[in-house]
Amino acid sequence: MRIRRWAALAAAPLLLSTLPAAEAAAPTIRVDRAPVVISGAATGITAAVDVDTDPSGRIYVLTPDAVRVFAPGARGNATPVRSVSLGFAATRSAARLAVDEAGWIYVISRDGGVDPEVTVVRPAAATPPVTYAAGDLGLGTPLDLTAVGSQVAIVDNDSNAVEFYDLRSGDTVRERYLAAGSDTATQIFEPQAIDADPAGRIVLSGRNWVSVFAAGADSTNTPGLAPQRYLAGSRTGLGSDADRYTTGVGLDRRGAIVVGTTEFYVLPDTLEPRFRNQRILAFAPGATGNATPTAVLAGTRSGLGDLSGLDLGPTGSLVTNRADMATQAYTAAVSVHRPLGPYTAPARVTGLKVSGGKKAARRTVSWRPAVANSDVPVRSYAVRVTCAGSVKLARTIPAGRRAATVALGRTKRATCTVKVTASNAIGVGPVASTTFRVKR
Repeated sequence: MRIRRWAALAAAPLLLSTLPAAEAAAPTIRVDRAPVVISGAATGITAAVDVDTDPSGRIYVLTPDAVRVFAPGARGNATPVRSVSLGFAATRSAARLAVDEAGWIYVISRDGGVDPEVTVVRPAAATPPVTYAAGDLGLGTPLDLTAVGSQVAIVDNDSNAVEFYDLRSGDTVRERYLAAGSDTATQIFEPQAIDADPAGRIVLSGRNWVSVFAAGADSTNTPGLAPQRYLAGSRTGLGSDADRYTTGVGLDRRGAIVVGTTEFYVLPDTLEPRFRNQRILAFAPGATGNATPTAVLAGTRSGLGDLSGLDLGPTGSLVTNRADMATQAYTAAVSVHRPLGPYTAPARVTGLKVSGGKKAARRTVSWRPAVANSDVPVRSYAVRVTCAGSVKLARTIPAGRRAATVALGRTKRATCTVKVTASNAIGVGPVASTTFRVKR
């Protein structure tokens, strides 16, 4: 599954007047953490043009003239488990990559930026690739593609449509298509990126919008077919001005969406194009309209740089590649980020115990740390001790401390109850409890 890049950026502002209002949302989690990096001479990655993953988690890296395949969990100077030469002429360069569940590889390439072609590589290593000119498929300017079962879906910029083909069988006749509607919520204006989830649902992104279409959706007999979900608006972080764009999109089996975004600007002295403020936004399953993201990955540690491509792996990991806009070149590395959620409140604390004798005037309550996702760590613990209906301790303490002392005062004989909960940015975890006896 994939997310895509800064191709074909431009166009008129998107009208947002028809968007439904967003419901109250959980807080957006801000994440800035370092990824695992695949890079080095042994990798064969001279320039990472695009990335994709298959259902087993293998990572496919597109270079200008080849595909390098890495085992799940690969890192550092890893050796590919498979390398596929695309046999391109010196002037032709790969641009986009898709891999289906059976291991078929699909690549969009261009010759000097023009004459686009689609190359199909069979799973059998000894079988030579088959190449189709875009015109032979009825395409003008193919921008991106994704596998949908045995079909490949190709985004065509010229027609503002998505065309579906069964290129496994060599059939160049379009099987079905998705085309633009007449209003904001059904438009497919200047689509830039595409993905499909395992069930066949299609997700598309444009400059600052994202649409999700049902599995099997077809505009052949239903022009202006409406998507099931449509994300856009000020709360989404997708942008609504001329300088903000989506760089790619992905959809997982739960229906969660991830979107890459960037801000376009021009150097005042040289008028050279640049991008900044790259981010990856995550939206909850079912999120639509002017929804708030559940998480945002951004910052210096994230290593997003000039985010060029991003793929959503089968376990939710985010595989990215970058370009250097200053040199107009792709970097020779691929980054793998842990999933952005789903996030929950901390687990129940464990090891809850009370120390001190039955006759002691003070007792100490202690526990082991509650488990929580490191993106939403435990912020505090709430401790409550009651003896015979009387509250002896009710305190919130920082996450770094995991003990509290309770003064029993005049309590002579009683069974006391201790309750401890852990909290993070998402909420309060389940209660851990124990009892102790006082006999003085």
